[in-house]
Amino acid sequence: MHGGNIAGHELRLTVNKLGMFPMPKSLPLAHADTLLDVDGMLTEQTPWAAKVSAFVPWSLTELARYAALLRQARVPAA
Repeated sequence: MHGGNIAGHELRLTVNKLGMFPMPKSLPLAHADTLLDVDGMLTEQTPWAAKVSAFVPWSLTELARYAALLRQARVPAA
């Protein structure tokens, strides 16, 4: 159940060493197969499901923000 979390943590270390920027926050999704249906919708109304529901849009917004900042950093100064 938590093997992916441990692997993700180790992967973040490797990604940092390669000069990449992993997202600073993550949310483990143990038992995602029971928490989400085939369309990615939540199947339960629990405090944990509420956290997941709030985290997903936040993380996508952060991903877009990071991508824009990294794009600016790559543009050579004129």
